Amino acid sequence: MPLDPTIKRNLLNQNTWLRLAFMVLFVFIYTIVEVVIAGVVVLQFVSHLLTGTDNPILRVVGGFLGRFIYQMVLFLTYNTECKPFPFGGLSSDKRRRRRGRRR
Repeated sequence: MPLDPTIKRNLLNQNTWLRLAFMVLFVFIYTIVEVVIAGVVVLQFVSHLLTGTDNPILRVVGGFLGRFIYQMVLFLTYNTECKPFPFGGLSSDKRRRRRGRRR
């Protein structure tokens, strides 16, 4: 039984396979970032216990990691075509969704 031409075209599309490679990479990175975020949470709590306030550097790191995870999830779930940092920028969320929105 011959393949439907649309399916055959999709199977031979290099961009589809390149996206799969990026998706595998970002799933791997996601698991590492989860561990790093857990470390930031623990360190931030210890900082608060010892000093009575949060650590501003850890707050910045946590914010960056949060935006990074958000970008990865958008890309992995096909909500955007924009690749996450470092292959794309850390642009604002509204601009990223608008540029990546599928028609």
